[in-house]
Amino acid sequence: MMSDFDDSYKVYTHGAGTHDLPIYPFKTRLSDFLGLDINSIRTDKYTTEHDGKHILFAGCSVTHGVGLPDTKDCWTDIVYNKITKDEKVSGFFSLAYPGHSITLQVSLIMRYIAEYGKPDVIFFNLPSTSRSFVADNDQLYLSQITDHQETEMPGSTTLAAHTSFESYLTLHEYCRLLGIRLISFTWSDKPSSSDPGVTADLFKDKFDSFYISKVKVEDFLLDYLMNYQVDYALLGTDDQHPGIALHAYYASIALDAYLDFPA
Repeated sequence: MMSDFDDSYKVYTHGAGTHDLPIYPFKTRLSDFLGLDINSIRTDKYTTEHDGKHILFAGCSVTHGVGLPDTKDCWTDIVYNKITKDEKVSGFFSLAYPGHSITLQVSLIMRYIAEYGKPDVIFFNLPSTSRSFVADNDQLYLSQITDHQETEMPGSTTLAAHTSFESYLTLHEYCRLLGIRLISFTWSDKPSSSDPGVTADLFKDKFDSFYISKVKVEDFLLDYLMNYQVDYALLGTDDQHPGIALHAYYASIALDAYLDFPA
């Protein structure tokens, strides 16, 4: 899953065979906190000067575009290109990074706003609530809580979900107070043994910033496949991440929410 990012994304084995990202806590600056080459994030260069609407994308590998043959098919690019047809936008700015959790992305959003100013709108494709911080001696890691880890450490999934929910609640209220339009949704709608936390079940009906599609995903995909002949429609090139049709589905959720009430 992480092989495409060997040069910039250092994968460590920790716990029950999971892949973990080392985090560098107690840092206030965005670049210091990440502990990685910030240039590996798929984004325009961050700036404090914004001539046009300031849009920010957030999420994990799905928002980064992992598994797509061309990032033009990523939901972020579809949304960005649609908005820029009708509005002046200051640039393509994103914090999305493979493996990140809701809690970590919220932390990055807060640091981004402190350094580069508040966006007009944030599009956030929420990761699974199973991702959480774990500590090993003096090193902090971001870990995927699996069913195996839940067996070894009962309550891990619940704790991860709780911290994810509380982090998002903070972001939701923060954006409301600052007048930032927050549009969130999620790819995490079904549990698995390696990813038991389902974000959609936890967040639906809790926040007016969290959106569920008006169209069932099965109906959307059927219609898409009847109208478009594309490779990697359902699964990406790695046979793990969402393919082109699912990214079109995510983009439809984001655009429907945005176009109903433009920021």
